[in-house]
Amino acid sequence: MEEQRICIKFCVKNGIKCANVVRILQTAFGDQAMSQNRVFEWYRRFRDGRENTEDDPRSGRPSTAITDKNVEKVKQIVLANRRIIVRELAEEVEASFESCRKILVDVLGVRRLAAKFVPKLLNFYLNDDEFECFCPMTKVQFRKLFAYCDRVPCQGGYRYVSKKDLLTFLCKMRQGLSDDFLKVMFQYPSRQATSMAIATSYCVHKGRHLIKPVLIVAPDGYILDIQGPYFSDSRNNDAAILRNEFVRDAERMTRWFQENDIVIVDRGYRDATELLARLGIENLNTKNAQRWIRLDAEQLLDFPVLTLDFLKNLTVGVYQIKLAASYVQDKLQRDEEEEFQLEMLRDVNRLPQLGLMRVRIFSRFRNATKYQLWISYRPTGDNEVDDGMDNDEHTPIQGYYCTCKSGARTLGTCAHIASVIWFMGYARHQANIRYPSIKLIESIHDAANRQQQRNIVPEVIDV
Repeated sequence: MEEQRICIKFCVKNGIKCANVVRILQTAFGDQAMSQNRVFEWYRRFRDGRENTEDDPRSGRPSTAITDKNVEKVKQIVLANRRIIVRELAEEVEASFESCRKILVDVLGVRRLAAKFVPKLLNFYLNDDEFECFCPMTKVQFRKLFAYCDRVPCQGGYRYVSKKDLLTFLCKMRQGLSDDFLKVMFQYPSRQATSMAIATSYCVHKGRHLIKPVLIVAPDGYILDIQGPYFSDSRNNDAAILRNEFVRDAERMTRWFQENDIVIVDRGYRDATELLARLGIENLNTKNAQRWIRLDAEQLLDFPVLTLDFLKNLTVGVYQIKLAASYVQDKLQRDEEEEFQLEMLRDVNRLPQLGLMRVRIFSRFRNATKYQLWISYRPTGDNEVDDGMDNDEHTPIQGYYCTCKSGARTLGTCAHIASVIWFMGYARHQANIRYPSIKLIESIHDAANRQQQRNIVPEVIDV
């Protein structure tokens, strides 16, 4: 503060206005500048003829807390506990908060505990054996040596020696490590390297900074090799990492990838397929990624024809069979299709693979909910009736699963599976099947689906 009072006195002697003095101090000292009222007060004093720039002595008795004994006690407490705060320190010393702050700032010369006493990297919760791996002394001896470290002159002033600085020097003397290794070990990177690392380690998908390793894992979970770590920016995608590993250490990669191997890759590796092809590794074409094709029920001719007795035995009752007609009708109306739609698994030649079908059925209770179900069946000839009574091993329906709550049952089926099996194996082969009446739906207009009014031209009425 005395420096600022000297500046105010200089401005008064040169006839500078008080408002300009406030701006000069704020520019020069920033957050440490005196308040506007204090500047006005000292400006008035110097204008009235005051020459002394020292602060006026305060009334009351002198402070008895800032003594050599308390200063040494504060220093030892801070050295022993690197996480202590000023308020806890005041309780330990039995002094006021302001007295402890003055001891730290004015006497010991630190503005923050971390500036001199608390290193960010070194963890003093290590035992002596672990600590001696870095330093040729115990922690107690290190603290005693650190107490003799004074500030050192540097460009622009003085610099305090931190614990990290002392530990780095002792580690270099003991281990003989290079400066580059010590920079990484004790976190002394340059600002440019830090900025680049922050920019290239940010992952947009995760929303945070990270680096990613690449693992080669066997089917039983055993980790064969670990590659990386790599940055998380867009240039370090899956394909770029794979290409880099082949270029950096091709011999090691050929131990896991050999000629005539087949590799299944997703979209992330699409830029590396050319490299794999040159190495003789076969890649599955992306056109085979969509494994299901959509068909009408009339195109599926190999589904076995079933009897009602077989359906009753399969569903263990008649409840699901009675609901089947309403489920089928609801699917046709919501899909806005005239034919029952299903999906078949296709092979490498893009042809339907017989024996497995997938269907999407709407929920009865939630309009936005769809369930997927899979049915495995034994393909048969045209209109061949299969009641499944001849041989249990050749039953027409070999398996099924639905994503609804009761779709994983093994005894009986849910209503969704029962409705599909009922329609595919029984209803479509019958001449007269009674479905629920839809007269109520047809008698109410639907603004979202008025097929009959699309070609109507509005009539202009003259008034």
